[in-house]
Amino acid sequence: MGNLIRHVDNELYKRYLLEGFQKGDSRFVPKGSKRKKKNHNKPKKIDSDYFETVLGAQRLDRIPVNHNVFLFTNKRRIPKSAHDRLYFIHDDKGLEKVDKKYHGRINGNQARLILPFFDRKGNPIGLAARAINQTATIRYLAFRLDETVPMIFGLEHLKRNSREPILVVEGPIDSLFLPNCIAVAGADFAKLEDAVRTDKCILVFDNEPRNKEIVKRMAKMILAGYKVCVWPETVEEKDINDMILAGKSQ
Repeated sequence: MGNLIRHVDNELYKRYLLEGFQKGDSRFVPKGSKRKKKNHNKPKKIDSDYFETVLGAQRLDRIPVNHNVFLFTNKRRIPKSAHDRLYFIHDDKGLEKVDKKYHGRINGNQARLILPFFDRKGNPIGLAARAINQTATIRYLAFRLDETVPMIFGLEHLKRNSREPILVVEGPIDSLFLPNCIAVAGADFAKLEDAVRTDKCILVFDNEPRNKEIVKRMAKMILAGYKVCVWPETVEEKDINDMILAGKSQ
């Protein structure tokens, strides 16, 4: 078609080439040149040290052992082996730096434990900030750094090419007590669909047998092909951390 137009009308042929190029048709890209693909949803790349350099948070394994944050972590029995995955910020007002949309929306003056979320490649995608003061009116604050991916905690620590099952819990802190474990930060386990293989997962909902909504979600995930942990009636604690505190560790 192009050669026919070229022989009939050279100006019409030029417009034909231009229209094809604008539409992204590879046949109209000049030889030796590459047309850049547009990706309007591609997030700005964030460095892995973002939590320290931008937010001013401190990684737990770099903080003196007599620091107040350890009163909280020791009380919750958070394993020391997980300290290099967690951060501390003395004033949550600093979290407004995450995005300008948060400016003026955080009261501040609350010390918080930072639970960072990364993708499989170790790129920061979000964070949860847990108040360490019992008097705090809002225990958790959550922030997204990348709106294009689901918030799943611990993906970067999953064992690769392993036959070991992937345990999936609700709370990020709970995941720190179990091997090869990730957390969906809530009860929305459906977000796992594009993140991990269904046949490798064992879903561990919080122990809420009287919560009809949770029971419905458990049934839905079973129908979707997932293995789901069903707590026996002898277990009274609500989640993994509570079970650890009750002395039910391995």
